[in-house]
Amino acid sequence: MTMSEELIQSLVAQHRKVRPFSAKPGLLFAAAATSMAILACHILYGIRSDLLAGMPGDDLIIKAGLLFVLGAAALSATISMARPGVGKNANGWLWAALIAAIFPAYALFLALAGQFPMGVLYASSGIRCFVTSFSFGISIAAGLIIWLRSAAPVRPNRIGWSVGVASGAFATMAYSLTCPNNGIAYAGLWYTLAIFSTAVVSRITVPHLLRW
Repeated sequence: MTMSEELIQSLVAQHRKVRPFSAKPGLLFAAAATSMAILACHILYGIRSDLLAGMPGDDLIIKAGLLFVLGAAALSATISMARPGVGKNANGWLWAALIAAIFPAYALFLALAGQFPMGVLYASSGIRCFVTSFSFGISIAAGLIIWLRSAAPVRPNRIGWSVGVASGAFATMAYSLTCPNNGIAYAGLWYTLAIFSTAVVSRITVPHLLRW
């Protein structure tokens, strides 16, 4: 037996079968965790009267819809980056983020124009919104990180952002279904703060947890 044959046999002997990465567990977890967050918010804070009446307001549909689209797009980008390939583009969530940026952009416009409703800053539900959305966002992100440990991400920093944005958006959407405030300025401040905070924490932690 030649030296090259011995080397090949030793490499084969050390080979361990690895379970291929699957997107399905992550998708199922995100759906289940978001559903649990919605249920928990309803239990903690009650159901909005318009939802109970079966007639949700347009503002609620728009806000929840944009948050869902943002979360879904960021999760899709996460999956794409978790199993990289030549020619793949994982920047689709940025377009969704630009659409969702309407909320903070409008709040900033009001602030610059001196017309920002100051009551939004001191709203009793503001801190509750942030704490609830951030807490559920971190919980969802933790589950997604565990799932991603079987993946092969080549851009851990970028995937950290996408995991955080997806988790924060889904969690904030869950809270928005019970939120008593319908204002865009309120969403631009508190919703954005919750999603951004979740994304920052995810960006800091994910690269250290997903190293090969």
